[in-house]
Amino acid sequence: MKALGFIYITIIILLTACNGNESTKKAVIKEIKKETKMLKAEEVKLKLGMTFEEIEAIPKMQKKHTDAKQWGYLNIYKKQWSTKKPVKVILTYDDNKTLELPNTIKFYSSANSNRVKKGLYEFETQTGITQADLLPYEEARVMFHSFLQRLLKEGWKRALNYYNPRISGRHAMHYKLTEDDMYYQDPEYEPTLEEWKKLETGGMGSSNYWVLHYKNKIFLEINLGVTAHKTDPNLASYLMFITIRDAEEEAMVHLVGDDKLKWKEKFPEMTTIQLNDRQKTETKLKTKGYTMDESYEDYVIDPKQW
Repeated sequence: MKALGFIYITIIILLTACNGNESTKKAVIKEIKKETKMLKAEEVKLKLGMTFEEIEAIPKMQKKHTDAKQWGYLNIYKKQWSTKKPVKVILTYDDNKTLELPNTIKFYSSANSNRVKKGLYEFETQTGITQADLLPYEEARVMFHSFLQRLLKEGWKRALNYYNPRISGRHAMHYKLTEDDMYYQDPEYEPTLEEWKKLETGGMGSSNYWVLHYKNKIFLEINLGVTAHKTDPNLASYLMFITIRDAEEEAMVHLVGDDKLKWKEKFPEMTTIQLNDRQKTETKLKTKGYTMDESYEDYVIDPKQW
């Protein structure tokens, strides 16, 4: 908005300086419109539940239509930007709540015809911690933790898989680094610099997960891709692979095949099995000295509400 204000002040000054020269005025206005359009293009607004028509109205949206025997037709939408000119994605969820993701270079979404609700209820983005490609480890550590703290202040809470042991804080990080590299981390915990440097590096293939939910209705998965610099041991590049989806999509993610469409029946059955698995895992880990976080509360997806 400040940039737009600056443009409007500039146009007044320039038009005043034109001294009635119509051709010059037209040239100035044309340039101002061009600059204003560029500024607006720096923000892309998305919304969980938006229709196909709404997303197709976004300029230069790429759409792919496929036929899948199991899922019916599939609309796939994606858009990509240069790493030198990332955009801010503003994603609205739960009515008026928004998630702002500056430094985004790509987003992806898909929807199938067998969904009762016709629309888009899952988005994936590739978003940088900052616009810079390379960051010192300490700077990246602090900025990423700040991002997580903002989410927690907005009401987001940690979401573990039902089979995952309930380990928090530095113990959760230790468990990831020594026993289960896929283990979802505690967003409240700020890793030490030494721990941060030990996060899995592999770019898109990294497995550094933080998963949260908002009031059991919206789910946010963050996988932090880390690529170590080839020559400088103090630098790395970071890219957050972020997925946001509603509870119905979240339930179906944990199921396979035809069970996805029967999720209201199959998801509760799955959670019962996984909770039993968790109990067995926690019993074993306690013998190794791990303490379970009894205060942790599992998210709940109630089929009756969907």
